[in-house]
Amino acid sequence: MLTFYKYLRTQVLSVCNIEEVYMTKVICLLNQKGGVGKTTISFNLAHGLAQLGLKVLVIDNDGQANLTGSFLAEGEKPKCYTSSMYRGSISNPQEVGPNIWLVAGDDDLDSVQFMPEGPDVFAQIVEKIIAENIFDYIVIDSNPQITNLTLAGIMASDYLIVPLQPSKYGLDGLRKLFLKVKEMRSTEASHASLLGFVMNKVKPTRLHRTTIQKLRKMYPQYIFETVIHELTAYEESPLDQKSIFDYEPSSRAALDMSAFVREVIRKIGSE
Repeated sequence: MLTFYKYLRTQVLSVCNIEEVYMTKVICLLNQKGGVGKTTISFNLAHGLAQLGLKVLVIDNDGQANLTGSFLAEGEKPKCYTSSMYRGSISNPQEVGPNIWLVAGDDDLDSVQFMPEGPDVFAQIVEKIIAENIFDYIVIDSNPQITNLTLAGIMASDYLIVPLQPSKYGLDGLRKLFLKVKEMRSTEASHASLLGFVMNKVKPTRLHRTTIQKLRKMYPQYIFETVIHELTAYEESPLDQKSIFDYEPSSRAALDMSAFVREVIRKIGSE
């Protein structure tokens, strides 16, 4: 007999009109600008996938470790660190919720990012994790600069999601980032493809509406239909180590994020 989560999972995949394929998908959320909401989206994306019965490994690939702090209460010690992956090893990821496991970030990442072999070693460890066929998704939260940590996330990933604020300067720096992605793909250092730009921290203003409209015209195949509005619940929920789905399940914030999770599944299924 199907569990509730398995039933829900089959229903969502059916609604998204995709066939279920048991192969781990690796998603990296990145943008070289800070403050665009990568960590908040990574946190809630992982929870949204997990609530569908999908097994999710979250890798905090940022020395600030804000994603780790969203999962673990203050004073709770992580059991497994991302920095060890750059040295060629990993212990068992830490279970931090139903269907969610964490590899924690820490300030040691600020040191390992200077190891020239680090990105290759990190990607090899991710391949070993994939080969174990435990997880349906791996979600990597990247750091906000282009460093070896960023390159490692790109090398290890199948798909890239770029959170953007629909502002005048929202696209600043992306050219440099995607020239690097293009270079890595041309040399077969990475096979990652851009899943899309997701508009985040959207306000009901004329500026944001017109900016989103322009971006949709410029990049019609790459802009997520879902927009994530600027709502305080997104900032409050991680303080209690709760996803938006548990913190305010009937809120607009939860509806936005639920739509985003479904769109991610659908877009990957159509690749």
